[in-house]
Amino acid sequence: MIEELVQALHFKSDDADFLKSWKEHVSQGGSLSKDLILTDQQEFQRRLSALTQDQKNSVLELTNGNVDEFSTLINAFDTLRNMTPMPFVDEKLVEANDSMQKYGVYKYENMLSSDQLANIIGFVDTIGHHLGDDLYHSGKVNLHVNQAGQVVHLSNSKTATDTSELRLQSKNMGFFPPGTDDIASHPHFLAIPRNWYRNPSAQLFRATVSWLHPAPDSHIGWHVDSVTNVMKAMVVLDDITLQNGPMYYAMTSHACENEMVKDFKHKNYLWVSPNTRVGDCPRIPDEEVLEGNKPKTLSYDPAVIKGNVFEKSVTTAKRGDVIFFDTSGLHSGNLCNEGLRRVVMYSFDNQGTFLNKFLSVHGKN
Repeated sequence: MIEELVQALHFKSDDADFLKSWKEHVSQGGSLSKDLILTDQQEFQRRLSALTQDQKNSVLELTNGNVDEFSTLINAFDTLRNMTPMPFVDEKLVEANDSMQKYGVYKYENMLSSDQLANIIGFVDTIGHHLGDDLYHSGKVNLHVNQAGQVVHLSNSKTATDTSELRLQSKNMGFFPPGTDDIASHPHFLAIPRNWYRNPSAQLFRATVSWLHPAPDSHIGWHVDSVTNVMKAMVVLDDITLQNGPMYYAMTSHACENEMVKDFKHKNYLWVSPNTRVGDCPRIPDEEVLEGNKPKTLSYDPAVIKGNVFEKSVTTAKRGDVIFFDTSGLHSGNLCNEGLRRVVMYSFDNQGTFLNKFLSVHGKN
């Protein structure tokens, strides 16, 4: 039922009754080839609005109750998305998409010039200067600007325990950090996520400026942000080494194939029930990670999670590099042992893919 519904939703047809049209196509020996895959975002949304409550309830009953039905749903969407031609093509974009498809992560070295970074680094420097010593305690930066563009309030809502990361989020500011337009002016910065989403109009969704400083504890262990295809781009403002808190990414874990990954993502899927999230998202317990969630010594060695071995992408990088990654893959933060690591994490359209739209109408996004 799940796979048939996903295929029918993707079947390019002028018939308003897409389910009937798909069944007729299959009865005549037809299949879903590249040229028959729907790419029209509005038409896909219209089809979702035509689903009955009984159909949606059936999807939820099957996918909530059975991890295999859940993985069938995710894999059906992923397969058809990967079959869909990319909207933007050049050699670098093909390289990026191939890496994303195979590993879930792509490091674009020397992507941004000093000029493209100048304004956002100036903004981050200014925030740090005004926070002073409060820059070196985890929490959330509160920044309020009046209509004249003047800062009327700037503070750090400190966490009770210093867990090393301080964040300034665009959703709290009400605007993207100054300098974002300079970054987005790079022709590949939006093209890479738009290709990954197969959506030529996908946009930036959120930005988080992150300062990471030495502290006894890391800010987060192995987890996934979502079971959907939401992409993030880590814009590197300071060189990242093994000593100042690089992110780990378990390569290939974005794909819903490994049994452990399926089970863990299903737990995250159940956590959103429906449109509500209670408490923190599920994370891999320390005792189920060979080196622990908070290793004292960082390395490029493979990660062993619940007995499963994953090659790691370690986000050691230079200023101006950008790391793109699918947030449905397992990743973790790490200890910063020295210095101050600054990045800006951009999230792209959380409704950008057909899967995201599908899960949203089912209260699962």
